[in-house]
Amino acid sequence: MVERTSSLDLITGVPAIGKSTIGKELMLRGYNVRDNDHSSFQTWGKLAQFKRDASVFWMLRHPPRWDEEAIPLLRTEGKKTAVTGWYPGIFPTMKHFDNVYYLSPRFDFDLLIKRIRERNDKTFGSTNGQIVTSLIASMATEIGMRVIAVFKKNLRIVDAHLPAKQTASIISAKHFS
Repeated sequence: MVERTSSLDLITGVPAIGKSTIGKELMLRGYNVRDNDHSSFQTWGKLAQFKRDASVFWMLRHPPRWDEEAIPLLRTEGKKTAVTGWYPGIFPTMKHFDNVYYLSPRFDFDLLIKRIRERNDKTFGSTNGQIVTSLIASMATEIGMRVIAVFKKNLRIVDAHLPAKQTASIISAKHFS
């Protein structure tokens, strides 16, 4: 295993799975963390007021996207950098990252519904339609990530049921050669 002094890692998973919480834990471990779900790198970051109350139909007409050209600029030389976030078209952006960690709910929809309802920020998941959308996205993402993991050696599936500190330990200890 090769230890790197600089890496650009992606922590991803569906809404309310724990990406931001893990990001906070990684910050405590010295990572530079960028939350792309709540930034201008994502098109919805610029439209936060719409995102909060978005209907399923609005979301289908306005899918979030990341500014792919800007992703490599997030790398901090000499430091580990983690980008947290997810959107329906994330698969092509994974090529920009050294390591990808997918927080898997393992088809536990009760876990997702509980976490969505407990969220304080409520930037997504305020309506039943958004919750249903998140559950559908969760199933599609889970299947897609498991298939991709067969071919991508830098994709690691991490159980989202683990406590945030334990997940941060797994991420901060792993560097793929």
